[in-house]
Amino acid sequence: MAEKATGMGQLGGGPCLTRPNRALTKRGSFVGEDASLVLVADCGGETRPTEHPTAAPADERAHQCRLPCGTALDSLMLACLRFDQPALRPPLGLPTGWPPPAQRFWSLTDVVKIRLHGHGSIVGTNSRMQIYLVPHVGILAFTGRGKKAPGELLYEQEFANSEYIKQGKGWKDIYFDFLKNAQDANPGRSIDNIRTLSLAVAGPVENNTVTFTSIKPAWTIDGNALADELNIENVKLMNDFVANGYGLLTLDESVDCKTVQANPKRKGGPIACVGPGTGLGECYLTTHKGDDEYVAYPSEGGHTEFAPRNELEFELLQYLMKKFEQRHRVSVERVISGRGLANVFEFLCQHKDFKKKVSPAIQAEFEAAGDLQGKVVGENVDNDPVCKKAMDIFVSAYGSEAGSVCLKFLPFGGLYLAGGLTPKNLKHIGHLDEAALAKQSIRNAVSEALMHQTTDGNFIHSFLDKGRLSFLLEQIPVYAVMDQSLGQVGNRRDSSKLGS
Repeated sequence: MAEKATGMGQLGGGPCLTRPNRALTKRGSFVGEDASLVLVADCGGETRPTEHPTAAPADERAHQCRLPCGTALDSLMLACLRFDQPALRPPLGLPTGWPPPAQRFWSLTDVVKIRLHGHGSIVGTNSRMQIYLVPHVGILAFTGRGKKAPGELLYEQEFANSEYIKQGKGWKDIYFDFLKNAQDANPGRSIDNIRTLSLAVAGPVENNTVTFTSIKPAWTIDGNALADELNIENVKLMNDFVANGYGLLTLDESVDCKTVQANPKRKGGPIACVGPGTGLGECYLTTHKGDDEYVAYPSEGGHTEFAPRNELEFELLQYLMKKFEQRHRVSVERVISGRGLANVFEFLCQHKDFKKKVSPAIQAEFEAAGDLQGKVVGENVDNDPVCKKAMDIFVSAYGSEAGSVCLKFLPFGGLYLAGGLTPKNLKHIGHLDEAALAKQSIRNAVSEALMHQTTDGNFIHSFLDKGRLSFLLEQIPVYAVMDQSLGQVGNRRDSSKLGS
């Protein structure tokens, strides 16, 4: 087997240093109208750097693939990799079967290690699992904003945790079922050879171990023990909202986001993320010396206190303290989450001003919905006054908590509203339309958005209602993230560094 190539790809047509002695080597550049990656079979002798990838010495045989300018090196490597992987579809712009078999001079797997990476997102309600075919090359770089990790999705599946809990099973049973189903779907490939497994988990991670706070009876996953038991090279656990934080770095905001408050970002400014789902997740990101390579940090901000802002919310707090047997406080995620929305509806159903307005049909559906009670409330907002009031309280509390997060982190690099409930309830949260965004004055755009929303249930009004420091929050760009795979994408982005 040929010696593994090492070296550096250089943008702009500069030399690529490679190892001699018949090593398979690679050269990459971005030149003119095309980007190119050249793979060269070095026939011996000393390494000869070249000024341009196409200028290969006469005693070397080269084959070049060309893709549109701007294609990242990792995408180019995947394109070349697929020459020896006929089962995989060719990338856009390359004809099927190119290059012809007679022109395949070497096995590209000698240059690129092909690895199977497993990824999971485990939260209170479900576990989402994926397997990717990943090229493992040292020069592959996808740092910076707007870039996703390389790889080809082989199989994915979502599991309801409650179905396994009912049977007295744990997460490993989900993993083994997933592997079996993935193998059945890929009969020509050995799926059990997972080299890296990265799990984004809903809970605090300590020493690569998590005990889930939202699953009863609690599941515990020890990543190091799991690696030994399953014979996996790398098993890494990360907080699910840290994964969301890294997912923010992959976003194309013109496609993946809606603008809630328009403001210019400050280069190198902190970034914050808050998002309700099964619970309430929060994280923040900072960067080193103002560059674009951010690091995400976990937070358990969803377990800080719920702070009522009016008389009805004070009554809600008292109701929740009694329900959860708390003497002094309840967590804010008891209100701002899917289960929180259900808690608010329950409170209104027994409140003197609302209990006579409750629909028996909706209440019966709600009581039978189990973990999906919040979904029942959200689906009936437009045709039921009690569900509408519950959503108003939820949105107002969400805006207030998002404002509190901004006071703590001052995220002038952007506040991102994520989680499963944000895109599903965007019309209640509100966002700026194209006409508002096109205005010359950002402050006028914000004011116009405020004029078209009522005070009760108004996200941006509650967000900005921070007394003497409201003027600071008016300067923060706020986006609603529409991509519900944010955590999975961020998990892949971070975990692709494992074993490199």
